[in-house]
Amino acid sequence: MAIPMILEPIIQRAEGDCVIAALAMVLGIPYAEVCSKALALYPAADSKGMTTRQMLAVARSFGRTLASIPIKDANLEGETGILDVRVNRRYHSTVLFEGVLINPADGLIYNLETYLATKKATPARFFRP
Repeated sequence: MAIPMILEPIIQRAEGDCVIAALAMVLGIPYAEVCSKALALYPAADSKGMTTRQMLAVARSFGRTLASIPIKDANLEGETGILDVRVNRRYHSTVLFEGVLINPADGLIYNLETYLATKKATPARFFRP
């Protein structure tokens, strides 16, 4: 799959749907379509979130794949894709677009290091389209 050249920021609509919003942004598919497909496969996807396996299955259902890249192997400063971060004991999906972070929780665009520092977040896994 080609890396997106243009990305539309999408704000998540429910507490647990950061993965849905991130997938919509990275795949370039409308939020409503990704949400509908995710809920058909995993009925609690918007309220309880999705596991990595579930996220990859939703991407595959659109004929797309995401490569799971260990953080140590990713150059986050120039990457485009989904960045899962750990905040306290929870995971949150964000989007990197050429190293700039888009947070679906608030719709804000962050410098990566600023986001990680202010949210006390740690990169956990990166998914490249």
